Amino acid sequence: MANTSQLIVSDALGATKPVIMVDGSTGATFDNSATLVPNASGTGFEVITFYSKASCSPDCTSVTGTDLNNSRSVTTITLLQSSSGAGTIFYAYWTEVSVGNTGQIGALIGQTINLNNNGTITFTTSTGTGTSSWIVNGYRRSF
Repeated sequence: MANTSQLIVSDALGATKPVIMVDGSTGATFDNSATLVPNASGTGFEVITFYSKASCSPDCTSVTGTDLNNSRSVTTITLLQSSSGAGTIFYAYWTEVSVGNTGQIGALIGQTINLNNNGTITFTTSTGTGTSSWIVNGYRRSF
């Protein structure tokens, strides 16, 4: 999605999150004010990528060891230039989510989260995964 495009959750769905599944190494890119718009109930989308460097990709049920390590720097979800997804969960199972100069984001889940170019995350929703989660209260800069 690019150039002020919008994808809007139907009000008829109520609290049911539509799921957008993306396979392949190119992943999903949201650029130049692309917006995933929640419905009147505040329900956003769930964007999920399952690509990994493992030979079973994208049909893997588990990725570990060398395959997991080799997948951590593959970007499969990218949010750039004021793109946003309030209420949306962005979930890169075994890969990286890259965020640069963005607006509101519901939640991020990924093996690696890359904040760049004044990347900003304003979380607006719970991941709802039912598993333990890290809550961001700071960041570490790597050189």
